[in-house]
Amino acid sequence: MTVETSKLTELVGLRPVPAKIRPIPLLRRLAALLLVLAVSIAVGYLGYQRLTPAAAPALNTVPTRTGTIAATVSANGTLVATRQAKLTFGASAPLAELTVNLGDRVKAGQALGRLDSAQLQSRLAQAQSSLRVSKVKLEQLVAGSDADDVAAAQASYDSAVAKLTDLKKGPSAADLRSAESAVETAVANLQTARAKLEQLRAGPTESDLRAAEQAVASAQSALVKAQNEYNRLASGADPIEVLAAERALEQARNSLWATQIDRDATCGRGKGPSCDSANVRIANSETAVTQAAEKLAQVKAGPKPEDVAAAQQSLESAKAGLAAAQARLDQVKSGATAADIQAAQSSVQSAQASYDSALARLSDLKAGTKPADIQAAEAQVASARAALNQRKSGAAAGDVAIAEEQVKQAELALKQAELDLANATLTAPFDGVVAAIGGNVGEAASAAFVAIVDPTALRVDVAVDENDVGKLQVGQPVSLTFESRPDLQVTGKVSAVSPLGVTQQGVVTYPVAITLQRTPENLPAGITANANVVVAQRDGVLLALNRAIRTAGRNRVVTVKNGDQTEDRVVQVGLTNDQFSEIVSGLSEGDLVVIPTTTTRTPSPGGPGLGGPGLGVPVGGPQFFVGGRP
Repeated sequence: MTVETSKLTELVGLRPVPAKIRPIPLLRRLAALLLVLAVSIAVGYLGYQRLTPAAAPALNTVPTRTGTIAATVSANGTLVATRQAKLTFGASAPLAELTVNLGDRVKAGQALGRLDSAQLQSRLAQAQSSLRVSKVKLEQLVAGSDADDVAAAQASYDSAVAKLTDLKKGPSAADLRSAESAVETAVANLQTARAKLEQLRAGPTESDLRAAEQAVASAQSALVKAQNEYNRLASGADPIEVLAAERALEQARNSLWATQIDRDATCGRGKGPSCDSANVRIANSETAVTQAAEKLAQVKAGPKPEDVAAAQQSLESAKAGLAAAQARLDQVKSGATAADIQAAQSSVQSAQASYDSALARLSDLKAGTKPADIQAAEAQVASARAALNQRKSGAAAGDVAIAEEQVKQAELALKQAELDLANATLTAPFDGVVAAIGGNVGEAASAAFVAIVDPTALRVDVAVDENDVGKLQVGQPVSLTFESRPDLQVTGKVSAVSPLGVTQQGVVTYPVAITLQRTPENLPAGITANANVVVAQRDGVLLALNRAIRTAGRNRVVTVKNGDQTEDRVVQVGLTNDQFSEIVSGLSEGDLVVIPTTTTRTPSPGGPGLGGPGLGVPVGGPQFFVGGRP
């Protein structure tokens, strides 16, 4: 190993390998040499980094400028319609026609829907009739009672007196017999109901079963007969009947020929009774031939459609009768149902109640007339006497006044019925959009039916925090954006600030109304709105970014670059928003304000201090916007 190699290995900290221990081939020597060279370069670079001082970080500066600054109060709310109407029909009736749909634009006076006028016209007719009746009653009271009215009142009085007299006399023998007969009838009905209940509980008897089986057999026989008749008619003409009809026609013709021969022989001997009798037989034979020919034609034509239909109906009736008879037989075999037992028990209870009533009536008659009954009858006599006297003396002033009021009520009811009929058509009170429909055609339309909203009359209602509400005043400008229309920005003004706060979950907010200076198209009510109210604004003031201002004790401090040096200046801050602050004193326009940054640049290989400015401040200086937003 040479002296140069030994020094290099000592410098990098490697131990030389004795040549006597292990010979190194040529390729291994070259690899070791390259390794040593790489280590030397790394050690040299690290030493350079330690000996070279770190580069100073670049300063981010922004020159101060004059501009406009605005302080805002932000709040969220809802876009609401200030002009809307919930329209209702004045009367309750089925809806006959609906002429608009949800979302339709309508004009003032446009028909929206119509009620069924049939019911309204009926109510109008009833109101007219009630008015006529009220007027007639009033006229009768004013005119006084006629002979018929007096006679009717006299009859009512006489009847009440007779009833009182009968009560004082007590029950007659006829009344007792009638009450006893009613009790006997009630007893019989109760026994019958109980017997029927016991029979249902005991199950059907042998006679009931035989009767039900006989009914099924009769129904089956009737079904077979009806089926055979239907099959006969449905199959058309019967060849046997046709042959029998042809033979009958042939026999009738032969009989006619024989009768003609006999008539010719008889009448050939001269006119007389015998000849007349022969002619009568000829006429009868001709009639027989005609009837036989009609019968043959009828048989060949087959049954009529109405006969087939009647036979089919009879067949269906027979099937239904068999089903009913079989159901009755099954019911008899299975015994009474729970419903039958319940119905029988109800019949027993009803019969028991009738018996108790009849027995109580008989007991009352036997006990005689009660003082309460006599008092009631005497009161009825007094009422009938008063009515008779009134008829005889004419109507009282109070009765006339009541009748007059009844006429007035009938007139009001008539006016209401006329108004309901006139308002059977619902119309739009102003131009707008249909926002809600509360029913369908055929349903009763009595509640709020159609809602109309004017899309051009909108406002925004927001809730402002209690810490900011003191900054708001009516007339302050507002910038509005909407969640569903992020591309749209609308201006407005504060129109009202509520003096009463609303507490929800411990947070107090105040309702604030904002009017729009321009109403955008197709902006639906109910969407979420974001409002920024400009509460203060100053023009032509010196502005600095908020990031450049820091607090040092009780002072506000800004770092300013002056040549290659920096200095801290105490500033007085005025109006502030979320990005900028007004500098009242301490800075001048054009001063380079240092913006602190958390990002440092690594020097480039060309030397320390190279590279662009730090991150965080746009090139060209600050930009100023109303409300602190670009």
